[in-house]
Amino acid sequence: MSPEPVAERPWIPPDYKGSDPESTIATTLRSWADTRSRLADARTYWVVSAGTDGWPLARPFWGLWLDDSFVFATQPSTRTARNLEANPRMQIHLEDGEDVVTADGRAERVDQADYLGPWLAKYAALGARLPADDEPVERVAFRMRPRKAFGWTLAAFPGDLTRWRFSGSRD
Repeated sequence: MSPEPVAERPWIPPDYKGSDPESTIATTLRSWADTRSRLADARTYWVVSAGTDGWPLARPFWGLWLDDSFVFATQPSTRTARNLEANPRMQIHLEDGEDVVTADGRAERVDQADYLGPWLAKYAALGARLPADDEPVERVAFRMRPRKAFGWTLAAFPGDLTRWRFSGSRD
């Protein structure tokens, strides 16, 4: 397991509700342990990449959160795979817009065989299966080790707005 990320309060524009010094909104940083559990338990992750033209692309994927890294696979001909090969910067978002978790980092290709067992265990109940021996399936797997993550809830924003910085991140 990676070292725990550093939790901190990010800067908030002064005109945001609750950002003024007299605000009565409680300020509490969110727990990384709880956030890690949400990432591990998520079914669908929105993966955001950018093409060489700079246009963003968001697509839903099944994936894994293991050892504080996100792993997913796709066909090499997809726009997501092509984008990540050309520009490895990516971001993931969980589906919930009222209890938000995002993480960003750089994608790197990994051997999908290293993650197939955990992926099948997680998604077998949803119909995931191994391909038949004669079934051609070409996939590329990517792992993203986050450099930073954000979390907040709609109900407590901006009081619980939290940024986590992972070791090695520079901004």
